[in-house]
Amino acid sequence: MKIQPKHMWMSLPVLLLTMSVSIGMTGYLLASSGHNAETEKDFYSQAANWDAHQALVASSLELGWKALVVPGALVAGSDVAEQSIDVAIRLSDGEGSPVSGANAVLEAFQLARKDHVVNAVLLEKDPGSYHVTMQPRHAGRWLWVVRFEVGEQVFLAELQQTILVRASDPVSALDLELDESIESLVPIDVKQDD
Repeated sequence: MKIQPKHMWMSLPVLLLTMSVSIGMTGYLLASSGHNAETEKDFYSQAANWDAHQALVASSLELGWKALVVPGALVAGSDVAEQSIDVAIRLSDGEGSPVSGANAVLEAFQLARKDHVVNAVLLEKDPGSYHVTMQPRHAGRWLWVVRFEVGEQVFLAELQQTILVRASDPVSALDLELDESIESLVPIDVKQDD
């Protein structure tokens, strides 16, 4: 049976629906794969405990303590994924004196790539200086969420710090234009953000 020209218009809605579904599925697959796919871990419990979290943030502000991320020297590996860095997080009270004896737990990740999350217990090496050795994998701006517990006092700090690793890390074309001698960079360059 041959389709008559007067009935050809019926194929247009079918074609448009097929294209719409194809574009939607392509968008879904691109958004849900690779390092671009971000889902918030334990989202329901975070939402259910939102008031408790806000109370913790308020009590942390009342304590007046301050935390500062201080990246150390980079230990180079054969590629970027094998590099490690010692990071110190310094905790001080309102007068600037170090706060010692805290149990500190860290969650850190690069803001642009949340596929690599560092969860660690920080060790106090010096009074008020809590350390972790980690593999940053990528240069960029990192978010450091640290929970300090000293007796009954709990302090929550959310800090941001930019870390640049050695030149073999992927860099943007703009970075290459700014410095043609990118291979001559020192192993790590750290910008302290205020």
